Amino acid sequence: MSKSSRSKKRFRLKAFTLIELLVVMSIISLLSSVGLVSVSQVRTKVQVSRAQQEMRQIVNAITIARDQSDKLMWEIDSGAPMFAQFSSACTTACLPECSSPNDLRNTSGTCYTLWSGVLDAIEANSGGIFPNLDIFRRDVWGSPYVIDENEGTSGYQCGTDYIRSGGPDGIQTGGGDDVVLRVPFRSLGKVFPLADPGGGSVPTYALNLHCRCDQPEICTPI
Repeated sequence: MSKSSRSKKRFRLKAFTLIELLVVMSIISLLSSVGLVSVSQVRTKVQVSRAQQEMRQIVNAITIARDQSDKLMWEIDSGAPMFAQFSSACTTACLPECSSPNDLRNTSGTCYTLWSGVLDAIEANSGGIFPNLDIFRRDVWGSPYVIDENEGTSGYQCGTDYIRSGGPDGIQTGGGDDVVLRVPFRSLGKVFPLADPGGGSVPTYALNLHCRCDQPEICTPI
């Protein structure tokens, strides 16, 4: 066998068919897609974790500000409503600009202005303990956080305050990818003058009692 014939035979033995190449390319494409999805999921989890950490620091600042000023959160920021979409009492006080379907990412409108005012009020009432809250003016996705104030408000004395983030899509929906953190009761461990310990229908005798929001069944006569 000549040298030229041996070379051609070696080439035929090493070459891939078109079908084999297509199969290999399909497998590489599939693995790349799976890898990209995994990276995206990990990145989102890291962002959510960072948002939760920031929200916990905001809650700590709120706790200090309430203790220093002896006020509830709605009193600290003069009751400027940001989020009441899911409240049955939602009337002209609601701000639809802060709720679905509005994407709050990188916006500087009403919600951003109100949230900045909330942070300024918390800072002013914290006794100088939290002087740099401006770093929390936007969440990791570029949206302003939103505060949902309920405790001590008319007809809902034992309602719970929340700090909310619209999550990756920047839309406050109350579900989906939203990140929400509950603010502990200011009235925890102390009596609170209530007309309605549970925020709903109660017996008339409760109108003449002081109760605790953390344990509304513990009431004493006024």
